[in-house]
Amino acid sequence: MSQTVMIVDDSRPLHALVKVHLGEEDFVFHSAYDGSSALDLAASIKPDLILLDVDMPDMNGYDVCRFLKFDRATAAIPIIFLTAAASDDEKACGLDLRAADYIAKPFNPNELVTRVRVALRTKRLLDLLASSDSQAPAPESNGEISANARLSLSQLLAARSENPWNRKPPAPVGD
Repeated sequence: MSQTVMIVDDSRPLHALVKVHLGEEDFVFHSAYDGSSALDLAASIKPDLILLDVDMPDMNGYDVCRFLKFDRATAAIPIIFLTAAASDDEKACGLDLRAADYIAKPFNPNELVTRVRVALRTKRLLDLLASSDSQAPAPESNGEISANARLSLSQLLAARSENPWNRKPPAPVGD
């Protein structure tokens, strides 16, 4: 099943570069070259992920992110900032706006692919969890968690354990 990735950057060559690096994945790509068209496109197609630059004409990426996260229809779409704006304060600002991740340009292609996969896998699992919650019995029922919810939770926990940053360090060896 294809997932939709929207690239928002005023540089056409960057769109092509990202598509080359993510080309082996089963993605459908959409492009926007400024903030206003990004908001319109995101509202109409509801992509599974947005790769967003900060420095663009007419509206910067932080404002685009604010608008998307404020709108209920687009608030759950994960956003990864892919930008040359890479100071610690700029990264903190993007993550404070509820972006899923922040990648500095120039980027490592393997890192881009991995972070995109993680964001999309997390979104897929959260969508599964939300759909199982909407189908779950009312809280006054017997209180059991549905099989779909248990499966989703176990998939989410397994995905977290696959991420090397989430692994516990080995216990120290005694003398």
